[in-house]
Amino acid sequence: MNDLNAATEFDRSQPPAQRTPRQFQLAPFERSTEGGLEILVLPRTDFPIVSLSLIATAAGAENQPRNRSGLASLAAAALTEGTSSRSAVEFHRSAEALGGFVSSGADWEATAVHAGSLSEHLDSTFGLACDAYLDAAFHDDDIERLRSRRLSELARRDEDPGSIAGKELIRRLYGRSVHYGTPLIGERESLEITSAVEVADHWRRNRMVASLVVAGNVEPEHVFRLAAERLRTVSQSEGRATLSSPGGFTSEAELPQRSAIEVHIMDRPQAAQTQVLMGHVGPIRMHPDRAKLRLLNAIFGGKFSSRINLNLREVHGFTYGANSSFSARRGPGPFAIQAAIENQHVGAAVEQVLLELRRIRTEPIEKTELEDARSYLLGVQPYGFQTLEGWLSALGSLAVFDLPTDWYEQQQLALTRVTSADLLQVANEHLHPERLVVVAVGPAEQIARQFGAEFGAVEVHTLDD
Repeated sequence: MNDLNAATEFDRSQPPAQRTPRQFQLAPFERSTEGGLEILVLPRTDFPIVSLSLIATAAGAENQPRNRSGLASLAAAALTEGTSSRSAVEFHRSAEALGGFVSSGADWEATAVHAGSLSEHLDSTFGLACDAYLDAAFHDDDIERLRSRRLSELARRDEDPGSIAGKELIRRLYGRSVHYGTPLIGERESLEITSAVEVADHWRRNRMVASLVVAGNVEPEHVFRLAAERLRTVSQSEGRATLSSPGGFTSEAELPQRSAIEVHIMDRPQAAQTQVLMGHVGPIRMHPDRAKLRLLNAIFGGKFSSRINLNLREVHGFTYGANSSFSARRGPGPFAIQAAIENQHVGAAVEQVLLELRRIRTEPIEKTELEDARSYLLGVQPYGFQTLEGWLSALGSLAVFDLPTDWYEQQQLALTRVTSADLLQVANEHLHPERLVVVAVGPAEQIARQFGAEFGAVEVHTLDD
């Protein structure tokens, strides 16, 4: 026993030495274009299951008419609400009979039909997904039911501090005439006037730029054969990333311009704490600084030991947690910082965030902090590939954003090369404390007086504004 104790003793006053991360590499997959349809197949024999996504890479919310917020999301939801040959109930019973599922959804860049089952039922499951993609009925009563659900969800969000803050921040950053300035789910005024004909037209006009992603216990050649049989009518238009409908994604020239900090308080007089969300417009997903920005954000607010979390939580005790993120979109997505703050410390907390933003733009990051963040990012990436859904998401991004097959390996390699000087440069280029928009959802009478002259005029809004 003494020998065992002696063998396992170590110095608890020192953290374990960092090991060199192993180079991450995607499992082998096949990628080809069959009759205009891009197909990515990842064979995995670990389990007898398969998951797939049939993606319309031009049917996202950024490609909907600007006066129809929520149209893409509504159309995506309707895809699995019945076809010309099956009602919604019959459709989902067919999927359940296979022990599988078929679902659908939209984000800013694309709309997708997702499906999964035992691999022995691939043909039937794939057939259901194709039916949803190609033959959705868009009946008036189904659209009305989906509209009603969304209006109820909007009413719920109007009572949620995080949702209130998010809606107000994007409205201030982008304005109401730009897609990113409205919630993906849409707004009440738009949803109430959107017809079933418009929903069907949006989908049928934009679904022809398509990709198929499959992961699981499958043979690639079998997938290619199924696609050739069932998806003959889906042909890829020229220029995969070209958006040509009345929407178009946000360009920087369209954005509201500001040169000073703005503070907007959404008054909730009885709130026990204040939801704070602040940010500014960030870079596009495909910006060449992407790897550097991931590392910069990890240091600033992207992990538990980040600067703003240690400052606001550990040093000052203002919050249980604070974090930041760059939204990765085809257009310039928001850079956002969020925390729930004790009411009496809101102004001080915002000042500390500003201090950290300015510090990371002026002081070189020390080697230990840089290497810790780099090791964290290199170490956590494989966790996203533990499930078939993780693989589908990764391969789907390759398709939607027209990325090279070795994109993830390139990003990992780029992370290993980032220097402290690189981070100082990108911090100055992409972080803008002087034009920060601050949204605080809480008791205005208590919060407003906490902001000094540095913040200019503080605007207070009722939740009915």
